[in-house]
Amino acid sequence: MLWHTCQNRIPTLVELNRRNINVGPLNCRVCGVGEETTDHLFIGCHLAQFVWEFVAGWCKISPVYAYDIKDLVNLYRHLRSSFKWKKLIYMVMQTSIWCIWRCRNDLIFNHKEAHVTRLVEEIRVLAFL
Repeated sequence: MLWHTCQNRIPTLVELNRRNINVGPLNCRVCGVGEETTDHLFIGCHLAQFVWEFVAGWCKISPVYAYDIKDLVNLYRHLRSSFKWKKLIYMVMQTSIWCIWRCRNDLIFNHKEAHVTRLVEEIRVLAFL
């Protein structure tokens, strides 16, 4: 999932439209602000911003600031920590990206409302496992 995300190959609304698949309006279905690109969904969307605030607090790292998905994925490399801790942060980030994607898909395909508390709890459980 992460590799596809970094290559801008996940089927966001903008990417589907670029492939000539009619998906209707390109606005983000989660927040309604901006077009649903990979960078918007995982960085610019209000839901994603809340997730990264949670991850920073939970993992006791400085606030997460990224301009694109590659900045986000490589963030762990710039931490002043042990190799094990960096690996743990990287795993939490992967889990968070996966959970944001699942939340977005539940909203679109199953018409489930995006609940931040449920999303954060899912990240905690999956990262712990």
